[in-house]
Amino acid sequence: MGAVANYQIGALDYNVTRECGAMNHRVGATEARRKLPELLRGVRSGKRYTITHRGRTVAELVPAEEAKRPEPAAAVEAMKRFIARRRTIRGVDIKALIEYGRK
Repeated sequence: MGAVANYQIGALDYNVTRECGAMNHRVGATEARRKLPELLRGVRSGKRYTITHRGRTVAELVPAEEAKRPEPAAAVEAMKRFIARRRTIRGVDIKALIEYGRK
């Protein structure tokens, strides 16, 4: 884990972890609910937030980046490569396995 610092900006208290050169702001779920408009302004400016509940991570609030979405054709090609690589199990009755799992 990277360096950790605690500080306050406006009405928000931050527990900030610097990992891989990016700053990740940890915010409790109750605080995130109360301060959502302020958090969204931060996201618009490129900040990333980890929302926690009782100290455990439950969500990431990050900027939506259109450039990171895969092209549909690339996704289809990746799926075709995956299907070609997978091993098949000969002689297995899939329907029987499904029925067995339902019991």
